[in-house]
Amino acid sequence: MTTFNKVYSVSVNVGQYLLLQTTVLDQILDKDNDTIYIFDGIAKGNKWRKPTTEWMIISGEENDGLIKPDIAGWGATIFTVSEDTANTLKDCLKDCCELLPLTLNNETWFALHIIGKQNAIDEELTIRNMKNGRPSRTRRFEKLVLKKSEINTNGLFLVEGVGLATYCTDEKGGFYDKVQTENLSGLVFKEVNLS
Repeated sequence: MTTFNKVYSVSVNVGQYLLLQTTVLDQILDKDNDTIYIFDGIAKGNKWRKPTTEWMIISGEENDGLIKPDIAGWGATIFTVSEDTANTLKDCLKDCCELLPLTLNNETWFALHIIGKQNAIDEELTIRNMKNGRPSRTRRFEKLVLKKSEINTNGLFLVEGVGLATYCTDEKGGFYDKVQTENLSGLVFKEVNLS
């Protein structure tokens, strides 16, 4: 039974907020230990090695106007939250995300590793973006339509066959609702088509 009306794609607001990056020392350790942080929907459990991160400040670029958000991007597609924000969102994340610890300025933050994928593309209404007879690698869809009846979470979710895009519903008490009511910063929500 669905208890939502809308679905949103969720992305990091890179134009207004700072991003996280792995520290140079951590990158060297990763290279030496052959460690790669892959967010593939399969629980990491005890295999996770807690990385050290920092705010991405690029020398020579205008960083003055960027703000530290409540929900930060680590790279372009991974969401991270402080311990306080994780506690605020715990009810809507507990069934959909694994909270993987990381260090940011000697504080514990968490990467939100979304577990599993929803099989929700409405193939009859979706229009794929084709180039030379093959699906485009950079922009897969001219029009993406998701089946409302196939979405069964109020937290964050991925959709099978869509790529790295993250989604959520407007369900009361869900991720979108919590971010809005708690006025948490750092993300952009864009409504998607439903059938």
